[in-house]
Amino acid sequence: MNVEQIIGPHPLPPHPCGIHLAATDQHTVHSVPHRVLDNEPLQLAKFTKRDFWNICGRAGRAFVDGEGKVLFAMDMTGTLLQVKKAEHAAKSYFDIAHLDQVESGLLQVVGTLRQLAASVGVSFEGLLEMSANDSFDRCGAEKANVEGLVDWIDDQLLALHVAHKGDDPTLIVDWVDDAFRDSLAAIQERSRKELGHNDELIGFLKARVAGVLRKVPSLDARRAVIASGLALSVGIVAFNQLNVFREMVDRYLSAGIDEDPLEALVLEFETWARENAGTIVKEMPEQGQLDKIRPQWLGGGSLRRIIETRGDESTDICTELYGYQLPWLFHSVAQKLDKLAEENRVETLSRVGLLVEIGLPTEAAAKVFLAGVRSRAAAMELSRFVIDPAASVSRIRKALLDSASVTALSVSVSASTLEWLQLLSAKHGASEAAPPKCANFLLEAPDGVDIIHVRQL
Repeated sequence: MNVEQIIGPHPLPPHPCGIHLAATDQHTVHSVPHRVLDNEPLQLAKFTKRDFWNICGRAGRAFVDGEGKVLFAMDMTGTLLQVKKAEHAAKSYFDIAHLDQVESGLLQVVGTLRQLAASVGVSFEGLLEMSANDSFDRCGAEKANVEGLVDWIDDQLLALHVAHKGDDPTLIVDWVDDAFRDSLAAIQERSRKELGHNDELIGFLKARVAGVLRKVPSLDARRAVIASGLALSVGIVAFNQLNVFREMVDRYLSAGIDEDPLEALVLEFETWARENAGTIVKEMPEQGQLDKIRPQWLGGGSLRRIIETRGDESTDICTELYGYQLPWLFHSVAQKLDKLAEENRVETLSRVGLLVEIGLPTEAAAKVFLAGVRSRAAAMELSRFVIDPAASVSRIRKALLDSASVTALSVSVSASTLEWLQLLSAKHGASEAAPPKCANFLLEAPDGVDIIHVRQL
């Protein structure tokens, strides 16, 4: 590979986005919450064993890694008492004999629905009827709360139905009993003999699946809603308004060179989410506040500077709305489009979702960030030297690790950016060990097979 084809010695203007970004191979790091008490050392925030193991369960990359690694770090520079407390906390988290009891969230939802219905004079049988007909008008003042609760589970029930019954257009829901009979919810319900309602869970789920099927009768809509990963109510609206999203993307792609298409597209998605996706973007900030924070975030401005100029509430806006909720919406809409006929729109939405999540304006800057330069400001600075923004993340990383490139860049970048290059080199610069050698051998294989993947070493 010619390094100069990717990283050039002279800064270039930012390049427009052009291709779908590959996923990063970086591992996610979950930090333990802490607080600073004046000049005292950091204190670990107390959280439950259940939360701790929930974090541990997220280690590694979904559908890629067979296992993940969790690093439990302790501050050993504190007083002896503080270190002892930290060690005690670690041992308590790892004590598998005394873990927190788990309660089924599904069972909680059904129980809460039963209580809400009873509060407005509706029997459980009436709740089943309303669930099956997808009409909760009889709940009166509690209608919105009931619909909000079922929205938590409707999309998963639809996904399970399609997985078990495929494109069967009938309302047959016989799979529910087999799927949930040995679930945690059913087991815990059977253990609560004092309630005397052992059949409520399965009965409610069957009724609700029938209601969901009536709510989404189209087979195409069902698959699109499932693929999006959105709550059912939001997914249905998004599917019915796909042409609206197509127009948004087309305006972005056809924008002139003097316009700021990224910010305009994000603004359109914000407006749509405010009106239609309350389940995802709860407590949407005021538009005026977003108009001030959006350009700073998308422009690669440092989070510290944004907080200083826009207040502490901008932290949640950047990390939650822009860092999670809106990217979720971008990727979900992309999943609803035809991947063959609308490849350009799909890739555009996926790419913009990544730019919004990271908070960078160009594909080149995003790839530098994903290559290991975990500073948005440094990634912005280094992106000016990326000659080929279509290069993969791994190629850009290799170019940034090249000693000749680092030497050439050292006179043109800031001291902090140069430190990031040095950190990147320290982390990824070590040469990989040579693959082990083995004796020649013969192996019978079917015709056409010319690659063997080692399963065990």
